[in-house]
Amino acid sequence: APSGIMQQAQVESESASAQEQSNKFDHLCGNANSSLLLVNSSVQEMVTFSGQLMKFSIPPKLLAQLTVLTTKLFRNYSDLCIPVGELIRMVRLYSKPLEKDSDLLKKLRQDNLSKQRQLEIALKKIGMMAAEVYEAHESSV
Repeated sequence: APSGIMQQAQVESESASAQEQSNKFDHLCGNANSSLLLVNSSVQEMVTFSGQLMKFSIPPKLLAQLTVLTTKLFRNYSDLCIPVGELIRMVRLYSKPLEKDSDLLKKLRQDNLSKQRQLEIALKKIGMMAAEVYEAHESSV
């Protein structure tokens, strides 16, 4: 019985851990999405600021550097958006089936633990019966 209680506690602990893991996935996706939106806002501000600076008399070399840096920043940000967005989408999509599979596996494990306890009890009874039969046989001889 104590081993059954320990095994049940382990299953419950794994269930809580899976829920916590799911919350971590949701939290991680939310943080990544929020960070991406903040970077988007900053890039837009930089592009607007760069456009405003071009209205002034700035040395051509500095203007060229500003244009190149702003272009690189915007391009790199744009390149980053697609894979990060896809990564967030995939984590959200595939974390749910994993949760369901995890629940099914937990139920199977609980069933197996129950059957294991029943088998342990049956083996103990068989052992006791075998001992009784042996004692009965010894006393009759």
